[in-house]
Amino acid sequence: MTMIEQTGIVIDTDATSLWVETRAVSGCSSCSSAAGSCSTAAVSKLFAERRVRLRLPNSLAARTGDRVVVGVPEAVLVRAALWAYLLPLLLLIGAAWTAQQLGGSELIQGSAALVGLVAGFIWLRRINRGTGGQDPIQPRLLRFAGQVTALSVPAPSRPDSSTTV
Repeated sequence: MTMIEQTGIVIDTDATSLWVETRAVSGCSSCSSAAGSCSTAAVSKLFAERRVRLRLPNSLAARTGDRVVVGVPEAVLVRAALWAYLLPLLLLIGAAWTAQQLGGSELIQGSAALVGLVAGFIWLRRINRGTGGQDPIQPRLLRFAGQVTALSVPAPSRPDSSTTV
């Protein structure tokens, strides 16, 4: 399972859980053209770096000050993003189309579109509350930072049979 990972620092612990602080970074921070030629990178630097604090189960027996890696399954995050963007948009379009089919004026169609959009956001909120507090996007504590999870050793190269020595 592919995970989206982020390194953080344990800032507090208790008997069963810990608090991890990570930095929310934009995509511009890793781009090679951010060094000076990109205006988007310049704009992103205007906004302060945001720190995110997460409370997670302490499955690694980590202590305050430890560097750890937290992760979210990529498929879960993509699915959540699709729901968050598509559901309100589809309800907006559906409500506007329905108002048009019923012969509503442009004002009625615009109002219906707005109602559809708001209904989509409300529906998403109810879906999220309906998970019973089990947030599928909840990050998981994966490992201590710097640990190798899988060793990848390249296969030895074999001489090509067509090459003469």
